[in-house]
Amino acid sequence: EYQLYVGGGILTERMKVALKTSTEWSDHVFAPNYRLMPLEEVAAFIAENGHLPSVPSADCMVEEGLDVVKMNAILLEKIEELTLHAIAQNERIERAERLIAELLARLAQNED
Repeated sequence: EYQLYVGGGILTERMKVALKTSTEWSDHVFAPNYRLMPLEEVAAFIAENGHLPSVPSADCMVEEGLDVVKMNAILLEKIEELTLHAIAQNERIERAERLIAELLARLAQNED
């Protein structure tokens, strides 16, 4: 049940939305037991569903509308997941660069 309805939109310079509990936010992504979906699974989900996992489809948004708090939490969750993927990719790149440097050093020693 809505306490206020405004047709035509609202213009404001600032809006603050309160959360009832911290479980409404997305910090759970950084918990040790969080299962970060592998990018291959994300790609398969997108190919099958046409949107990101946990993100409502356009049809759902039309039907149900937008809950600002929930959507901000979902978007932050996706940013946090992307950050974790970027960190993991950076670690793999650094390992690969170290291995390449080591192999090049060995190769140079063998050429001497």
